[in-house]
Amino acid sequence: MFDRIIQLLILAVTTISLIVTLTPPPNPPSVPKQEYAAICASAVKDGQAIG
Repeated sequence: MFDRIIQLLILAVTTISLIVTLTPPPNPPSVPKQEYAAICASAVKDGQAIG
C-alpha cells in the first residue's frame, strides 16, 4: 500500500516540476526586468537552471 502512495507522490512531484519548468516565469511588477535577468543569469551561471 505504501508503494502505491510513494508512486503517486513521485508522479505528482514530477508533474508539478514539469509544469513549473514549461510555464514561462511571471513578470512581477515589484522586480525590475534587469534585476530579474541578472537573477536568471546568475542561476544559469551556477548551474541551477533546469532545462
